[in-house]
Amino acid sequence: MKLTLLEWQNEAIKTWYDNNCRGTFKVVTGAGKTIMALSAALDLDQKKNDNLYVRIVVPKIVLCRQWSKVLSNVFSISKSDIGKYYGEVKDTLDKKFVVYVINSARYRISSDILSLIRKGKDVLLIVDECHHLSGEENRKIFDFLPLLKKEEVTRFHSIGLSATPECNFFDDVSRKLGPIIYNYDLENAIKDDVINSCKVVNIGINLTKEESELYTSLTRTINAMLNKLPLNIASSDNLFPWLNKESRNPNSYYYEIANTLLRKLRARTTIIVMAQERIECVYNLIAQIPESKSIIVFCERIEQADILYSLLKDFRAVEYHSKLGDVQKANALRSFSDKSARILVSCKALDEGLDVKDADVGIWISGGSGERQKIQRLGRILRKDKEKDISIFYYIYAQETSEEVHFVYNDAILEYDFTYQGGGYESSFFDELVSSLIEENDESFETQEILYDNCYLNVIAMDWTLSEEELNLLIEDTTVVAKRNYYCAMKLLSRKLLECFA
Repeated sequence: MKLTLLEWQNEAIKTWYDNNCRGTFKVVTGAGKTIMALSAALDLDQKKNDNLYVRIVVPKIVLCRQWSKVLSNVFSISKSDIGKYYGEVKDTLDKKFVVYVINSARYRISSDILSLIRKGKDVLLIVDECHHLSGEENRKIFDFLPLLKKEEVTRFHSIGLSATPECNFFDDVSRKLGPIIYNYDLENAIKDDVINSCKVVNIGINLTKEESELYTSLTRTINAMLNKLPLNIASSDNLFPWLNKESRNPNSYYYEIANTLLRKLRARTTIIVMAQERIECVYNLIAQIPESKSIIVFCERIEQADILYSLLKDFRAVEYHSKLGDVQKANALRSFSDKSARILVSCKALDEGLDVKDADVGIWISGGSGERQKIQRLGRILRKDKEKDISIFYYIYAQETSEEVHFVYNDAILEYDFTYQGGGYESSFFDELVSSLIEENDESFETQEILYDNCYLNVIAMDWTLSEEELNLLIEDTTVVAKRNYYCAMKLLSRKLLECFA
């Protein structure tokens, strides 16, 4: 199959060849790293006169199926020509293509690769979401490397793929899989029009009085306990790995304090993640998003997803998480893909790699603080779509807690700040924008009161951030006077917004 590649994909493959066909690619979600990797495999196979064997390692079974599908298309082969190796499914390993799930690959793929190379075959190992190699057991997939003879090493080729490949023991991983040789980040992908532009709306919610008191009490205890730890640990990014290690060692001086501190930290996280106002805020937010928009809601806890889903059934919602059966999950994704469902309420099971129909809007109701999860979730709404130019991502956070008040810090993404108060969404920036517009005494509305009311009709839908061209189309497409007035007000605000950024 002849593939038409993007400029970055061609550059990445050239860089890979320049590095002797070994290396890791740090590529933002949605930019096309799977196609890039398989295009490199196809090209190398042709150079090796069809003597290349491809072994792919993925973190989940569902990704095994996805890779098999794309592999079949790229190499123009039947799916029966592709071996799968996971759980109860263990195809014979004499096939040219085999996709492993990493839990099974740990104990089998090394001997598979060694056997092929010893038979004079070239082998390409592709590791998807290669940050999973931080685990010692997972790195057993490389046990064959020290056994290769000098002349055999040249027959081993590798590609690592991840939006965030850096992980624990990355130095060891990069020595085996290959260092980061190509970086295609969010800013460049947006600039090159490979993924959609994005607006992030940060919405601060409040803890209840009881939640706030418990949070404050736990924070005092946590801070007191942190003061008892070595200074270089208490203030470092390695705090949690260190605590986890010490908590499993009964002989450690810090064994008891590590266990207690972990419990306190988890209890405080639960208060933040499960804050009561999150559900109310998101429910009211969804009610104000146009019905034409598809939405993915990202939750941290299954309990929270279940509660929200029960409230959203009238909004054509489906639910996806690890506690549901395979049939339920497949039906949910199918319904969202064919648009019979408008909203997909999900948990961590959807964060990584899964091929889901792209949404117009993403809502982060709760999650961890790690960059990896944020990038993966944001990627769910950034894939290029001819029907949309700009995606919107709403980030809900608890004010006056340890939670980040900004979702990302990236010049390529416009961010807007709101707070949720008494069922409404408030922004001092938006208030100033409206005040500035009213002061100009624009005569396109009969009265300033009508203009003012239309400005505040649906602030959180962010229509005031659309371009003037987009708003003109919306004005032309409606014959309803109220809608026309609303979009005319949004157009005036859009002009004011441009002045602010000029």
